[in-house]
Amino acid sequence: MTGDYRTRGGDSAGVVAQSIAGGGGAGGINVSGAIALSTGTAGTASIGIGGFGGDGGKAGDVDLTRIGDTVTSGTDSDGVVAQSIGGGGGRGGINVAAGIAGSTSGSTGAFGFGLGGFGGGGGEAGNVTARVTGNVLATGNGGVVAHAAQTINFLGFDFTFPAYRTIANGSNGVIAQSVGGGGGQGGLNVTGQIALTSPGSSSASRVASLGIGGFGGDGGNAGTVDLTVKAPGTDRVQVVASGDERSAVIAQSLGGSGGVGGHQSA
Repeated sequence: MTGDYRTRGGDSAGVVAQSIAGGGGAGGINVSGAIALSTGTAGTASIGIGGFGGDGGKAGDVDLTRIGDTVTSGTDSDGVVAQSIGGGGGRGGINVAAGIAGSTSGSTGAFGFGLGGFGGGGGEAGNVTARVTGNVLATGNGGVVAHAAQTINFLGFDFTFPAYRTIANGSNGVIAQSVGGGGGQGGLNVTGQIALTSPGSSSASRVASLGIGGFGGDGGNAGTVDLTVKAPGTDRVQVVASGDERSAVIAQSLGGSGGVGGHQSA
């Protein structure tokens, strides 16, 4: 991309090259149940598999060559942005496997297995390569807000907080980043069985339940980041950012965080 670019409105970045993958879908609801009633021997077996969140998509590589000056003056308007962002994993759903076996005179047995309620894995981010030749001036912000000093009396003692100022809604100069998708939150997996026989009978009742689920999804891997910022000639290059918590140049590779675990009961 060659030439001098300028933007003036809010949320108006100068140059953006990005690959953003789609997020995984949320898991649904799966219910498996069995009931057996008999005067003789009775048994049930229920197997439930489902409620999985979808995995986030994989983002592609980004390769940006920017030659020329870039100027932005609006709020939240970064100068040059090159980024690859993996999709977030879908939230786990609900999986239930349940069974009831009952007999008036015979033995009973119930077996259940439940597998589900997993959060989807975060998608991988691609590699980012950015070569910026020219000045980048991102001067937009929401204005300076001054906060006066305050004195608070607590239990007879005066505590003074000094005056300070804030500059919100600022703008970064150059950003090159690869960000892995976050893992989806775990869902709910419940496996339960009931076996009943007549009180006082010599018949046996047995149950077995195994449940696996409620896991948060793994975070996605980030790619490599290669950023070069240089002057167009022998002169020095100037990169300007404005506002609190803003930076002139950012080059970062951030892996996605794992999803929060859900609930598993058996």
